[in-house]
Amino acid sequence: YYETRPRDDAVPRKIHRLWGWSFYRCPLRHLGGNQLVRSDGQGFTTDVILTAIPEWSPSEIAVRFQIQQGIHTLHIFPAFPHSIDRPGHIDMWMSILSDDCVMIGRYDCPSAMYEASVITENAAAYMTGLGFRVFRTPGWNDGQDGYDGTHFSYTNCILVNGKVMVPQYGDPYGKEDAE
Repeated sequence: YYETRPRDDAVPRKIHRLWGWSFYRCPLRHLGGNQLVRSDGQGFTTDVILTAIPEWSPSEIAVRFQIQQGIHTLHIFPAFPHSIDRPGHIDMWMSILSDDCVMIGRYDCPSAMYEASVITENAAAYMTGLGFRVFRTPGWNDGQDGYDGTHFSYTNCILVNGKVMVPQYGDPYGKEDAE
């Protein structure tokens, strides 16, 4: 999905050759961690999608999601700045746990204008308005003033058999791990 990483599609191409299956390169280029979906056809992404396919307008992107993935309503949120989270993926600060439940990062920072905090507070209110139960979990960037360090998140998780598997960071983040 990154044009600078052509080997990312090596496995589908190999299966195509080995098993004789059709190979289709979807024109909707986007990053896997930047798409969350609900079973009713709603999709959630960040505006990184707009830079991934700059030749398409937001409405053209929404139409492609509908045609190729059955997503009838595409919600586009602002991405975190690169100095907080380099890829700008939505799964680094939000995760759909079920059709009516979402987990969103909580970014406590001394500045009321800290972008991660503003984006996630607005997203929590928006998702509540859509009828979701919103659970908050800590998220942070360990750089000075929350910038240019490592972005830690519990929303980049996996759901398996009704369980949510979240990362654990250990010392010195034991308090955050417990939340």
